[in-house]
Amino acid sequence: MNKKLIISALAIAFAMNVSAQETKPYPHAFVSVQGGVMRAFNGDNIDRKWNPMGAVSLGYNFSDAFGLRLQANGSTWKAKLPDGSEYKSKAANIDLDMMFNLSNIFFPNQENLVNVIAIAGAPFNIALPHAWIDNYAFASSEGSDRWNTAWKVGGMVEFNVAKNWGVNLEAGTNYVRQKNTTLSGNEKWWPYAMAGVTYKFGFKKAKKEEPAAEAKTFTVAEEMGNYQMMTTKLNSEMELWEKRMPNESLEAYQTRVNPTTRAAKRQALEYEISTQMATNQLAATNARLGRYDRNTKKAAVKVGSMPEIYLDMEESEVNGLYNKDLKLKNAKYRVKKDNSFELVYAEVENPMTGKTYVYDINKPSKPAKPAVVEQKKPEPQQPKTDAQAVAKKADKITENVFFDLSKSDIKADQASKIDEIVTWANENPKATILLKGYADKETGTPQVNKQIAKQRTEAVKKALKAKGIAAKRIKVEVKGDTEQPFANNDDNRVVIILSEE
Repeated sequence: MNKKLIISALAIAFAMNVSAQETKPYPHAFVSVQGGVMRAFNGDNIDRKWNPMGAVSLGYNFSDAFGLRLQANGSTWKAKLPDGSEYKSKAANIDLDMMFNLSNIFFPNQENLVNVIAIAGAPFNIALPHAWIDNYAFASSEGSDRWNTAWKVGGMVEFNVAKNWGVNLEAGTNYVRQKNTTLSGNEKWWPYAMAGVTYKFGFKKAKKEEPAAEAKTFTVAEEMGNYQMMTTKLNSEMELWEKRMPNESLEAYQTRVNPTTRAAKRQALEYEISTQMATNQLAATNARLGRYDRNTKKAAVKVGSMPEIYLDMEESEVNGLYNKDLKLKNAKYRVKKDNSFELVYAEVENPMTGKTYVYDINKPSKPAKPAVVEQKKPEPQQPKTDAQAVAKKADKITENVFFDLSKSDIKADQASKIDEIVTWANENPKATILLKGYADKETGTPQVNKQIAKQRTEAVKKALKAKGIAAKRIKVEVKGDTEQPFANNDDNRVVIILSEE
């Protein structure tokens, strides 16, 4: 019956533990006060009754599974000798106990409302003066000549009623094999049972736990990075745009595709792609007025987490705008190399007056004063004589042969530019051709970029020679990334062909 009762109690305790979900606050210190009964058995026909005992403990739980405690307990009890007489004895113990929290071992990472704890320790007994000695430590009244072998085992069920408070039920036994001048091989068992309260303190501050991150599904933009994704799509669309259309004449193609139109098209596509990405990724952002500079009459406007933009605004127009949301219309963005977005164009509306201010990163907020160009007086021309031969100067020509990233082969849509130079060179047989090779500065090292620029100039030179242009008429300069002739980074993957007299 007793076994069934114990098993049922443990089962109920473990079942209560399963319902808890949070980790307990460990480590911590504790102090405990208990009271109960104890009895001694040694088989010498002495009738020792159950007697009262009390205990005070001070301990520390180093983790949710292991702790140590120092317990002082004492008892005053009566015993009946074989001759019918009685005696009284007083004894005190100091126990050093190890405590193993089975609940936390078997049910970790949760707040267990009931803790089942195994106890194992080493007791040290002190017999008080004038007592009949029935103990297992040094006792001069009976001439004990050594410390005795002793140990303690037990268990405790602790109920957590609050963060700092708990109640407990403890049972166990002490064992000693006593040896002294009057007793030899005297084995004693001291079973005990106690109940008490525990106060816990000294909790360490727990770090605030972050909520578990949800499984994230990465988009293409997150895997590649915004800037790389935008650049990849931009290059793809530019390649389609630069192709010569069916039935498109060479003259029409060169009018449509040239360095000026190419730069404009590339910028327009960059803003279009970036704005589409920003629309998909950025939450609705409000524009807020920042500081106002009276000297320059410029108002800073903060849009989301992006850098501030500046608008020309009179001081009288600023009044009432602070802590007000400004309306952002027709916004355009571009992607920076760090994958963040930057506002490049927007119309900002003042909700108080309805006035709209235009921000355009490509245009100064106020027109710059025109530069004064000094006009030189034309030098008087000497009349030409019949004897003087007037040499016809060749018209200058410039062509830009663009290349893909890290490539030096001439693309099909660039081959017509080689033909144009060949036609010009044949019409001007005394003219020379200068090839300047470049590489973009944003990729590669200076050494690598110089090498790729050299390969590009050699590819163009080889193509000209294959079409009949003498090698002595071709000069080569390799610039690498030391010079960047175009504002757009990708356009600097180029060989510029210049004519010389």
